[in-house]
Amino acid sequence: MPPSLPTAVQIPDVDLNVPLVPVRISGSGQLPLPKDRDRASWLASSVTPGERGSAILAGHVDSADGPAAFYNLSAAKPGMQVAVARRDGTTARFTIDAVAVYPKDKIPDALVYGPTPGPSLRLITCTGWNPNEREYRDNVVVYATPHTKYSPK
Repeated sequence: MPPSLPTAVQIPDVDLNVPLVPVRISGSGQLPLPKDRDRASWLASSVTPGERGSAILAGHVDSADGPAAFYNLSAAKPGMQVAVARRDGTTARFTIDAVAVYPKDKIPDALVYGPTPGPSLRLITCTGWNPNEREYRDNVVVYATPHTKYSPK
């Protein structure tokens, strides 16, 4: 698909439907998440969903106020469909191939963020709450590849 900014991501089988905002890697090398917990981020230095390469989306799982944008992402399973609405009115459609959990300090960067021969999508959030440390230990990464090449809205 030609480049077009993503505006929302949806996984109907897990009741996930959230708007996207573009972000850039921070000065400390971190992938920022939106301040609004009900939105997810698209890494603007990655390709737009549907282009050749890995499009990266990330969102909060929860906040002090309750569930957030990617709260249901951990329930995603291989075979489920993902739709990414794009500014040009098209929808990039993907099928989930795998779901993996990695310790936060052991993310396989080349696998998650690296180039791919065709279009691919990565959705990332936290999991594995550690009540003693009051933080999440792990990240969930959902891997998806195109379901169809091009789909007008």
